[in-house]
Amino acid sequence: RCIIMMSIKPAESQPYILTFDGVVLEIFAKFHDECHRLHVTQIQSIEIITDNKGRHTLNLQSPGRVFHLYQVDEAQFGPASVFVMAVH
Repeated sequence: RCIIMMSIKPAESQPYILTFDGVVLEIFAKFHDECHRLHVTQIQSIEIITDNKGRHTLNLQSPGRVFHLYQVDEAQFGPASVFVMAVH
Protein backbone atom coordinates (compact mmCIF):
# COMPACT_ATOMS: atom_id res chain seq x y z
CA ARG A 1 0.00 0.00 0.00
CA CYS A 2 1.46 3.32 -1.05
CA ILE A 3 0.47 6.41 0.91
CA ILE A 4 1.56 9.84 -0.20
CA MET A 5 2.42 12.33 2.54
CA MET A 6 -0.69 14.40 3.26
CA SER A 7 -0.87 17.76 4.97
CA ILE A 8 -3.79 20.01 5.89
CA LYS A 9 -4.31 23.32 7.61
CA PRO A 10 -7.90 22.90 8.80
CA ALA A 11 -8.58 26.60 9.36
CA GLU A 12 -6.76 29.73 8.25
CA SER A 13 -7.44 31.41 11.59
CA GLN A 14 -5.88 28.57 13.60
CA PRO A 15 -2.14 27.80 14.00
CA TYR A 16 -2.44 24.04 13.42
CA ILE A 17 -1.06 21.95 10.57
CA LEU A 18 -1.65 18.20 10.47
CA THR A 19 0.44 15.77 8.43
CA PHE A 20 0.10 12.03 7.83
CA ASP A 21 2.57 9.74 6.10
CA GLY A 22 0.56 6.52 6.35
CA VAL A 23 2.08 5.60 9.72
CA VAL A 24 2.50 8.73 11.87
CA LEU A 25 0.07 11.60 12.35
CA GLU A 26 1.86 14.80 13.34
CA ILE A 27 0.20 17.90 14.71
CA PHE A 28 2.23 21.07 14.42
CA ALA A 29 1.25 24.20 16.29
CA LYS A 30 2.57 27.66 16.98
CA PHE A 31 4.19 26.57 20.24
CA HIS A 32 6.41 23.50 20.58
CA ASP A 33 4.52 22.10 23.59
CA GLU A 34 1.37 21.92 21.47
CA CYS A 35 3.01 19.65 18.87
CA HIS A 36 2.19 15.92 18.91
CA ARG A 37 3.14 12.71 17.10
CA LEU A 38 0.83 9.71 17.10
CA HIS A 39 1.46 6.31 15.54
CA VAL A 40 -1.60 5.14 13.63
CA THR A 41 -2.12 2.35 16.19
CA GLN A 42 -2.46 4.99 18.94
CA ILE A 43 -5.40 6.70 17.23
CA GLN A 44 -8.68 5.44 18.66
CA SER A 45 -10.86 7.66 16.50
CA ILE A 46 -10.69 10.56 14.09
CA GLU A 47 -13.73 12.27 12.65
CA ILE A 48 -15.19 15.57 11.52
CA ILE A 49 -18.24 16.65 13.49
CA THR A 50 -20.66 19.19 12.02
CA ASP A 51 -22.84 21.03 14.51
CA ASN A 52 -26.39 22.23 13.88
CA LYS A 53 -25.05 25.59 12.66
CA GLY A 54 -22.89 23.94 9.99
CA ARG A 55 -19.55 24.48 11.77
CA HIS A 56 -17.03 21.67 11.38
CA THR A 57 -14.60 20.40 14.01
CA LEU A 58 -11.96 17.72 13.57
CA ASN A 59 -11.93 15.44 16.62
CA LEU A 60 -9.10 13.05 17.36
CA GLN A 61 -8.93 10.61 20.25
CA SER A 62 -5.96 8.61 21.49
CA PRO A 63 -5.46 6.80 24.81
CA GLY A 64 -5.72 9.34 27.60
CA ARG A 65 -6.10 12.31 25.28
CA VAL A 66 -8.86 13.90 23.22
CA PHE A 67 -7.94 16.55 20.66
CA HIS A 68 -11.05 18.47 19.64
CA LEU A 69 -9.77 21.95 19.04
CA TYR A 70 -9.43 21.81 15.30
CA GLN A 71 -11.95 24.05 13.60
CA VAL A 72 -12.34 23.14 9.91
CA ASP A 73 -13.13 25.95 7.47
CA GLU A 74 -15.80 25.22 4.87
CA ALA A 75 -13.16 25.56 2.13
CA GLN A 76 -11.05 22.89 3.87
CA PHE A 77 -13.92 20.47 4.58
CA GLY A 78 -13.27 18.35 1.45
CA PRO A 79 -9.49 18.03 1.94
CA ALA A 80 -9.98 17.43 5.68
CA SER A 81 -12.48 14.65 4.93
CA VAL A 82 -9.97 12.95 2.61
CA PHE A 83 -7.31 13.33 5.30
CA VAL A 84 -9.57 11.69 7.91
CA MET A 85 -10.32 8.78 5.56
CA ALA A 86 -6.59 8.26 4.96
CA VAL A 87 -5.87 8.12 8.69
CA HIS A 88 -8.72 5.65 9.28
